[in-house]
Amino acid sequence: MKRREFLKASGGAALLGLLGVLPASVTPVSAESRARVSKNHRTAREEFIKSQEAERLAGLDFCNTRENARLLHTLVRMRRSSRVLEVGTYYGYSALWMGTALEEQGGGMLTTIELDYLRYLDAERNMRDCGLDKYVDCMNGDAHTLIQKIKGTFDLIFLDAERDRNEDYLKMLWPKLAPGGLLCVRSAVRFRYMMRLYFDELNAKKDAVTHIVGTIPDTETGDTFSTNEAMAITWRMY
Repeated sequence: MKRREFLKASGGAALLGLLGVLPASVTPVSAESRARVSKNHRTAREEFIKSQEAERLAGLDFCNTRENARLLHTLVRMRRSSRVLEVGTYYGYSALWMGTALEEQGGGMLTTIELDYLRYLDAERNMRDCGLDKYVDCMNGDAHTLIQKIKGTFDLIFLDAERDRNEDYLKMLWPKLAPGGLLCVRSAVRFRYMMRLYFDELNAKKDAVTHIVGTIPDTETGDTFSTNEAMAITWRMY
């Protein structure tokens, strides 16, 4: 991506431009669908979200922002994704948002990969406690190895791992991204220099269109990190 395009892209215009290539708008969640989520699972989800957002406000910003997580939720549903891949689970905050999107649309599977074994166990437990293990498959191991073993393609991929190796991930993930699919990368502004090789790789692809989408800080959570947490969203045209 050219520097001028990178700096010029902003949340509103970029997102509108990207959504112009997506399928029809999101179908509202029915009251029947909401009712199928048990009270215990709803409570577990609310508590998990609060705990992760509290960590972030305490300065442990490995967790995604609520705005970005909501954006991923919306993109999964607008894309009507049936297969989603996440690289870098952490404790499952983003997985929860994408998993609920699959639940709301009535099906699909998110495969999420975490290198750290203890975090993997926590994420797996969190998805089970939140009633999302039907839609979220947690895997433990080195994503560079596991990605090669996964068969088929994905409608949406969320990459939230080593920023200085994103270009390596791109080489492995691009063949796994279905035509019309979306590749989303967090912290594209904050780590733009570390990710310059990643953007050089994208810029060389004739079938890729990338927008940098900046989100507005959430006043409910008091999150002040969001301005640095813009996402690079790439559409694979064909």
